Amino acid sequence: MPTYSHSRLSAYEACPLKYRYAYVDRLEPERLPENVEAFMGKRVHEALHKLYSDLMRSRRDTLDDVLAYYDEAWDRQWSDGVEVVRKGTTLEEYREQGRRCLRDYFSRYAPFDGDKTLGLEMKLFIRIDGYRLIGYVDRIAIKNGRLEIHDYKTSRSVPSQSFFEEDRQLALYQIGVRDIWREAGHVDLVWHYLIQGLEVRSARTPEKLEELKSSIAALIRRIERAEREYDFPAVVGGLCAWCEYRYLCPFCGRQD
Repeated sequence: MPTYSHSRLSAYEACPLKYRYAYVDRLEPERLPENVEAFMGKRVHEALHKLYSDLMRSRRDTLDDVLAYYDEAWDRQWSDGVEVVRKGTTLEEYREQGRRCLRDYFSRYAPFDGDKTLGLEMKLFIRIDGYRLIGYVDRIAIKNGRLEIHDYKTSRSVPSQSFFEEDRQLALYQIGVRDIWREAGHVDLVWHYLIQGLEVRSARTPEKLEELKSSIAALIRRIERAEREYDFPAVVGGLCAWCEYRYLCPFCGRQD
């Protein structure tokens, strides 16, 4: 039985042909250059991981500790293959943007005693209608007896509140979290938009979670049918230019 994930389901929704290349034919993707925004986001995530990992060991890092770790990781991981795509923005501006994300986060939440971290980059196994799913959570915490699922973002735009009320990924993780902490009551979903310094919260009722389970099971059944029939139509659009299977696709670049 295959193991599904939010990203795997999203790949099918975005383009069934890309899904086929990646998960059915298991073809080698083209190695596309990493853009500096994604590179910066990874380094910020790593610095926050260190911060909370040290806190779990009763070590409280200073802001200077966190920034030094960020800079060291930046220098160590940097390669000439990282691309600066946005015109008019320098590499040092991106690097400083990551520092600012960390400074603002530190200023808002220090001394970090408002909650207790239960897990970092935690691997979750989720079962829905006999199907197996997997996910990785940036941070799981408990605050005033309520579990919190935290997700860190360094994207330049923030979706509307309606997006967070319907977001599948963190709600899917909530199902997995409740399977581990069965005695837990309320679960809060928390997104941190680090560039904007925003914290966005949402919650799911038991009814909403049941609806989510039904929709995921129905989507997986669609995927299974497509695999049996080997029917994977392409979806041609603006994302084709960034597809790592563009070199294989007979439709890339064509618009109806």
